[in-house]
Amino acid sequence: MERESWLRALKEDPVEFVKLVGFRPFPYQAKLLRDCSKRIVACWGRQTGKSTTAALKALHFAFTGRERTALIISRAGGRATSCSRKLGASSTRA
Repeated sequence: MERESWLRALKEDPVEFVKLVGFRPFPYQAKLLRDCSKRIVACWGRQTGKSTTAALKALHFAFTGRERTALIISRAGGRATSCSRKLGASSTRA
């Protein structure tokens, strides 16, 4: 039973999921991770973890459902590439 509740918590709570890969989110990052909106705008300052948080949210989305595709787009191609790298690094730790 304990293992089942732990797995359920990982599926239902993205914050618990990202802790599994060693990420400890700040409260504002946890709020974004738990947001279930279809579209989210994060108006944060520089170097506040927007790319990392978005990559981890996409990783949780992809890992917790069947036949899901996570699409990362950016006006600047480098951002999307950066997120993809972060996803790859995080997924190998999971």
